[in-house]
Amino acid sequence: MNMMNYINAFLMSFVLVSCAAFQAMRSPSQDYRAFVEGRLSTEKVYDAGRLMLAAQILPIDESLRSEQMKVSPTQVVSVDQEKKQFIIAVNSFYLSSLRNDQIQFFLSRSGEELLPVHVVEITDASVIETLYSFASHHYRVFQVSFSGDIANPVVGYDQLKVAVPGSALQVKTKEI
Repeated sequence: MNMMNYINAFLMSFVLVSCAAFQAMRSPSQDYRAFVEGRLSTEKVYDAGRLMLAAQILPIDESLRSEQMKVSPTQVVSVDQEKKQFIIAVNSFYLSSLRNDQIQFFLSRSGEELLPVHVVEITDASVIETLYSFASHHYRVFQVSFSGDIANPVVGYDQLKVAVPGSALQVKTKEI
């Protein structure tokens, strides 16, 4: 009976060590994907049961940049501490082709809206696949930056609005 206890203890320790080894073998891209999924906010607008507009919003900050450095050091976002920055993936399911001039982004507080100072569409498929894989091939991906001035700093803005012709959605930035 004593020998059976030793065998059970050996097998149990072998299983525990094996599980720890497999956990240690996680790739940096798996860790990055888990990090992004934990911070990603997804909003959708439906009309009569049809999906009209979808947006996925990822805030840009130093923690995102440091996680991106582990996966793809040459393709990381630039972070500006004085701006509110987001990666926004947008898809309008009812518009067959969505032009850049049809997509609008706003940051708002108490009814006051702030337009972005910088909007860049990310079109490089390898960057999207590596860093923003949450945006399927149906989504358009943008890096959007909002900035205030001395009289009106980017503080207290708590809503991010994405609008296309015929539809719009809002996300509380405190949730992001």
